[in-house]
Amino acid sequence: MESSDRFDEIFIIVAPLVPIIVGLSTWQFSFWIHRPSSYVELSLGFGAAALVTLALLGLVWVLILRRFKRSMDYNLGFYGERYVAQFLYPLMREGYYVYHDFEIQAQGKPVNIDHILVGPAGVFVVETKTRRKRKGRPGYKEHEVKYNGKYFDFPWGTDSYGINQAQANAKSLKRLLEGATQLKSIPVYSVLTLPGWMISQKEDFKNPAVVSPKSIQRYISRQPNHPAMDTPVIGQLAFVIEERNKIKG
Repeated sequence: MESSDRFDEIFIIVAPLVPIIVGLSTWQFSFWIHRPSSYVELSLGFGAAALVTLALLGLVWVLILRRFKRSMDYNLGFYGERYVAQFLYPLMREGYYVYHDFEIQAQGKPVNIDHILVGPAGVFVVETKTRRKRKGRPGYKEHEVKYNGKYFDFPWGTDSYGINQAQANAKSLKRLLEGATQLKSIPVYSVLTLPGWMISQKEDFKNPAVVSPKSIQRYISRQPNHPAMDTPVIGQLAFVIEERNKIKG
């Protein structure tokens, strides 16, 4: 991440210089191939070079804004995942293995799972979606999101971003674990968490369960089928994940 930030800094500093250099070079080249015989020709050549410079500056400015937005989105997601991770580690005292940034193949494409917990109540795939707050509609609290089991109702509108991904990642991990261990019916659950948001829902929906980062430990500890797996099975599943991480590394 530090190298990416450093590249962004260099890009923002260097990129605006390129159009200026190109514009000056264009003007000098036109002056070289055809020395102006009057002030009008000199002005026309300079004007053409200025237009080229302004056009390139506009293009560079668009590229800078796009890169800056990507960098901001990446940093937001990165720090959101780190924030969530601190609420998962206490579960290690309850017999859970905790993993982060696990790469898995889904439909032939590499997919990243933010967090995985393996322990007595089963396997939990935790997806983090860090969303910026925006100006909301009248009557909506700017820090509250409503969830009805199918989509989110944010202050500015509705969407289902992250729900399908959480479901798909849980299914993919379940197939991987069952295929690697030959075990059947491994309990794998999907959890979606939204750092910085108060989640309002009329009932506790599943697949995925949507909880705040601070509530993840309580949600997992209070699973009704706890314990669902014994120690040997937990160790076997953890071994599969750790071996996959070694291959990735």
